Amino acid sequence: MTDERYRIFDGFAEGVQVLSPDGDYLYVNDVVAEQGKKTKEELQGSNIKTEFPGIESTDVYKYIKICYEEKERHVLTNKFEYPDGSAGHFMLRMEPVEEGVLIMSMDVTDLLITHKPKSN
Repeated sequence: MTDERYRIFDGFAEGVQVLSPDGDYLYVNDVVAEQGKKTKEELQGSNIKTEFPGIESTDVYKYIKICYEEKERHVLTNKFEYPDGSAGHFMLRMEPVEEGVLIMSMDVTDLLITHKPKSN
């Protein structure tokens, strides 16, 4: 893929990112930047391990590696904890691509919020 081919994802409502086998961000759209509480400029060209320290010890990172190495698609939900202590829940779809792994992400945090019944 070239940068021109990535441009199709610029207007998607879902987050779209492409990671190299080493975790370098090859492409991110605006939604990914918003979901990660970063800017596109911060992410583009940097490494996921640098931007989100400790990610390499998570299940998500394990699935990214499996997706690339074994060319297997994966769909999972993940609770992501931000450095500021807040958290978000995301549905992730991982697809192996020539350059590494394409990940589409949808914030499902609001869908997972449960309301407590009123006590009498």
